[in-house]
Amino acid sequence: MIESGPSLSRKDALTIRVPDAARMLGIGKTKLYELIAAREIDVIKVGRATLIVVRSLERFVERQSVVAGAEAPQPRKRGRPRHSFARLAAGIGS
Repeated sequence: MIESGPSLSRKDALTIRVPDAARMLGIGKTKLYELIAAREIDVIKVGRATLIVVRSLERFVERQSVVAGAEAPQPRKRGRPRHSFARLAAGIGS
């Protein structure tokens, strides 16, 4: 009788293919390739296959969530502007 070892699930994988990585991030393949070119996400090449390092995806998401938290936009004020554009451009009344 041949015993097989524990099988790896996608959750345990070290690398994944480009379409799977794009799906995991919720972006398109083109945007993923842009992030790869910008060296935001690590890849390895095995023959013609491009494999995305899962840990680099996790680090990318962590970096993005930190950046988003640091740059929380201020709520826009509603209503009509109180000063004309010319006064604002001149630095009067700001």
